[in-house]
Amino acid sequence: MRRFSLLRATLSLPFLLTTIALPIRLSSPAFADTLSQGEVPLIPREVLFGNREVSGVSLSPDGKQIIFLAPHRGVLNLWAQELEAGSKPRLLTNSTNRPTRAASWSVDGRYLITSRDSYGDENIVLIRIDPTTGEAIDLTPGKGVKAAIWGDDQDVPDELVIGLNDRDPRYHDL
Repeated sequence: MRRFSLLRATLSLPFLLTTIALPIRLSSPAFADTLSQGEVPLIPREVLFGNREVSGVSLSPDGKQIIFLAPHRGVLNLWAQELEAGSKPRLLTNSTNRPTRAASWSVDGRYLITSRDSYGDENIVLIRIDPTTGEAIDLTPGKGVKAAIWGDDQDVPDELVIGLNDRDPRYHDL
């Protein structure tokens, strides 16, 4: 059984961008001039904490499209784009108050899975999104329930192993 890669999808690209982009920025001529004058500049907050224009990029299993996070009306939302020349990005989510988190493809590429803290209560819900229509379905039963994806399997592409704490808030049942 292959582990679901939502955590890796969420953390790996920002980490790589930071570890690549920050050293490039720090090696710029402007930074070098500042160091030669004996000053140590602060790293701008936007570099460390600001929204990136594009993040969370993921290629579909068939290699025909990508999904990514980018701002829409000032809030990070999920977009999809075919890789054909001339295709335009399609908005899949329309979050207005909380940023959308990175998504991962289902094994068969038919759906996207993302998570959301809808109410600010740290109860993470799982959302299944159709990448062609943007139709979203909450997979988490009831308010006050935390959900976590524990795994998927290429041999069973239409199933996920999901943990829910609906029986007892202290524990996730599979």
